[in-house]
Amino acid sequence: MARDYSDFSELERQFELEMEHSPVEGFELELGGEDQEYDEDREAKYEPDEEAGFEEPTRSDEFVDRLLELSEREFESPAEVDQAMNEILDDIEREYLFGAILKNLSKNKMLRSLASKGLKLGVSKFLPGLQGALQLARGNVKGALLNFGKQALGSVVPGGGVVLDAVKSIGLGAGEEPARERETWENYVTLAREAYEHLADNLTATADQPAEATRLANKALQYAISKAQARTARTRGGRAGDLRERGRVLRLRVAPGERIKLIITGA
Repeated sequence: MARDYSDFSELERQFELEMEHSPVEGFELELGGEDQEYDEDREAKYEPDEEAGFEEPTRSDEFVDRLLELSEREFESPAEVDQAMNEILDDIEREYLFGAILKNLSKNKMLRSLASKGLKLGVSKFLPGLQGALQLARGNVKGALLNFGKQALGSVVPGGGVVLDAVKSIGLGAGEEPARERETWENYVTLAREAYEHLADNLTATADQPAEATRLANKALQYAISKAQARTARTRGGRAGDLRERGRVLRLRVAPGERIKLIITGA
């Protein structure tokens, strides 16, 4: 049974417009109408509003805001958490995986070949065919991201435990202040973006095969995780350096009954 891709209509129109002058045999191109316009660079920042004194949010900002809202909700079951996270991850996938693919679509014959393989799902449009061919690879990436996200959510997940050290190492440890909480989800969105973009940039003609799909997904995740770990290490190193610059650490041994008078000088 073919998957319902109707919720991808906007992105599908973008692919159809891209393919308008170089159609792929066997796929429909339904163009026309004023509603076919699209933003060529959805991730680019807008020009700042001088009167308001701020910039319009990017797509990454929107994802971070949605994840922050999620972290403040109360859930009754793990299934509810999965559903809410999956809705956001679906949008992240569209933006960063298929958005990256779209940029070089017209020049990439391999992507056309993959889309043709997706015809077995009973679809006649280019994007659903490509989505079907990449179902295993993108599913593996999404599954890992879902697990990371649930670990970062921590206590809001029914039965959820303490954030694992492995998750903290990629910058997803929950913070104690709102700014740190936002930093957590900024790190998460960056991790997802880098994984999906790596997958898009390294697809092969056999990406629809289980073994190759697994290999590509693992490579994409390893790439994103290694970059996240490096960023986290630099951030922690910088904070430790800030602390060292503020003063020395003195260790004093005090016998029972003795008192210490502490005098702090300087600003």
